[in-house]
Amino acid sequence: MCGLLPVRDGSFGASDDARCGAFPMRLWHGGLDPDGTTLPLGISVFGFVVGSFVAALLRFDCLLHGAMARLLPLGPARCLGLFRLADVTLREQLGDVDSLSEELIDRTISNFLQQVEEGSWESGGWPQTFTDYSISKLAVNAYTRLMARILSNRPEGQKIYINCYCPGWVKTAMTGYAGNIPAEEGADTGVWLALLPDQAITGKLFAERREVSF
Repeated sequence: MCGLLPVRDGSFGASDDARCGAFPMRLWHGGLDPDGTTLPLGISVFGFVVGSFVAALLRFDCLLHGAMARLLPLGPARCLGLFRLADVTLREQLGDVDSLSEELIDRTISNFLQQVEEGSWESGGWPQTFTDYSISKLAVNAYTRLMARILSNRPEGQKIYINCYCPGWVKTAMTGYAGNIPAEEGADTGVWLALLPDQAITGKLFAERREVSF
């Protein structure tokens, strides 16, 4: 399905702010749109880089003129959602996209890290299994919904849509190649989202080409 469109590998670490900031310029110089035609720009983003990447991308509005960009952070498995937070108040705050803020997300992560340092995290209402992974994905999900809200007012021709997707339990080094699907199937939902024809879907979580709950 993606064979007719150019695909470029721009991999970098989630904490690599320098490469993150340079990536939009690399896209521009890479000539994604050499003949002036509009191409969908689908970018898969992993980890806490979401906010930094969007901020860097917005500095290069020329990249987006006449184009439609879609950012695709990797979301969690469906068993790692908001409901695993025992703190009902925090769960409601993070689940309310209208009041969601970068300060709330950062404070949540800072509180978790502080409790880990103090050795008190187990009684703090955090997930008891896959804890660090669950919290990192919680932050990715929250940033995705926050950025979707912030970017929703951009003018036509400069739209940026951002959605999470869960690739599933994939046979990769991360799973010790114990997953139940190959990498090609894991990438399918991301490719599908990147190539949706002119559909303004944003701030959602998808798995197996279906919308699922955060």
